[in-house]
Amino acid sequence: MNNVLDVCKIFAPQFSYSGITVLDATAGNGHDTLLLSRLAGKEGRVIAMDVQEAAIDSTRSLLAAEAEFDNVELVLGSHANAASYLHEQN
Repeated sequence: MNNVLDVCKIFAPQFSYSGITVLDATAGNGHDTLLLSRLAGKEGRVIAMDVQEAAIDSTRSLLAAEAEFDNVELVLGSHANAASYLHEQN
């Protein structure tokens, strides 16, 4: 394990997060977004943001390969504006 993210990837799947809304503030290549999508489940929601269009495109491509995951909203923009995307769903 190299960092806290590695630790989270080991322990997070051991719990149920079905139905939650989570933010991936730096979508990057999409691997963390995919993990969060799986953890949130069909009832959940993932907002994946990045300031780089290439990162959003990469994440979109990875998610398209995993067609069952349609609970992700991709946002080209700064996580400084995340609050405007994190609104109540219920």
